[in-house]
Amino acid sequence: MLLGSLAAAMGMIASCSTSSSPVAHDAEAGAADGTTSDGTASGGDGSSSSSSSGSSSGSSSSSGSSSGNASSSGSTPDAGDDAARAAMPDATPVDSSAMDGPADSEAAGGCDAGTTLCGSQCVDTQTDPNNCGACGTVCTGPTIDPGTGPGCSLGRCASVPAVAYQPDFIAVDDTYVYFTEGYGSPGSVEKVPAAGGPMVTLAPARNYPRGIAVDQNNVYWAEEQPNGAVLQVPVDGGSVVTLAPNQSMPTRVAIDSTYVYWSTWDSTNSVGTVSRVPIGGGTVTPLASTTVYYSGIAIDDSNVYLVNPGTTGAANGTVASVSLTGGAVTTLASNQAFPTTVAVDSSNMYWTTYDGNAVWAMPKTGTTPVLLASGQYEPGSIVVDGGNLYWVNTGPTSGVGSDGSIMKMALPSGTPVAIATEQSYPIGVSEPNALAVSKTSLFWADQYHGAIVELTPK
Repeated sequence: MLLGSLAAAMGMIASCSTSSSPVAHDAEAGAADGTTSDGTASGGDGSSSSSSSGSSSGSSSSSGSSSGNASSSGSTPDAGDDAARAAMPDATPVDSSAMDGPADSEAAGGCDAGTTLCGSQCVDTQTDPNNCGACGTVCTGPTIDPGTGPGCSLGRCASVPAVAYQPDFIAVDDTYVYFTEGYGSPGSVEKVPAAGGPMVTLAPARNYPRGIAVDQNNVYWAEEQPNGAVLQVPVDGGSVVTLAPNQSMPTRVAIDSTYVYWSTWDSTNSVGTVSRVPIGGGTVTPLASTTVYYSGIAIDDSNVYLVNPGTTGAANGTVASVSLTGGAVTTLASNQAFPTTVAVDSSNMYWTTYDGNAVWAMPKTGTTPVLLASGQYEPGSIVVDGGNLYWVNTGPTSGVGSDGSIMKMALPSGTPVAIATEQSYPIGVSEPNALAVSKTSLFWADQYHGAIVELTPK
């Protein structure tokens, strides 16, 4: 990959534009699955008990997409949306002071608008790595280029813990970032300290490693081809254990304290399954047989939540659930415009629609979906954590200077805010699960440059 270009991209992180007209809506989701650092279930490969979910690649037939930096555009819901949102169970209460966004008022000390007097200098705390977000907040951490320091992106410190050929899905714990590398064969499963350090290969020479999850003992992942499988390896390295061999195209995994969950799809016979297997190995138990492909997967204490993208441009995707112990699949939302990923917290589920350029929510018991954010640009990977929702907007272009963005929204009714922009296509189409959260930071994979990027605070 272009490491020099990544250095340029990091420079771009440090010079991100702060212009953005906020979307006037609220919390949503749709990416990987598992539990967040505060113990709530999330979507995304992002926590010590997280799982991966995602979307299939394909051309988008965007309805309602906006040009330019679509990550910041939006529309106002109608009265029905407001009423539905009011009826939704609230997620974790959020202090309104946690809302993000660059201030653009006159600064004290005679500084120009948009700058702040720090010591004897007027600085932009949105981009200054020595005064990032506030005077005296110095960004530290690893970068791709030893000759440059970490960047400051919209008042948050951005660093690069790992550089890899093609990072795909990611998961994190309090210390490390774990990811599947090099979608194809051979691929590998890797880990790297979030604070920077040598990358460690946990499982070399793997075949199409995809979705990944981690707990305090093991790393779990799915391999798609040639003979699909679900596997685990100790977090400190050791022997790889095949938990479920001969699976048909497993792509995402989710975990709880006892089992690993995944879905399969046999395209020849148009038959899929949702299954589980005990951590450490044992009998594979099918939970449900399906006639559609479920790409995204999330779990809570009672159910497995799934999304079926449907057909690109047809708005025939679905959101569904099935009991952790098995049974019939219940369709909770229909006529969705290519939903790609799903996330859950204690009360609600969230998903993105790639074709619909929107983020949606609904109580897990099912009712009417609530539109939280419209006017996004092909949103993909999503996680929910600590009363906030995060997702990826892929943007209309790839490479250096792309219009991709990382979005944040306070639940249940905050305004979506871009917390990182121009991130060189921050995965959300064919690898939508490359978004994860730890207790302090947000991580994503920049596949174009082959890097794991960390943003602190999240």
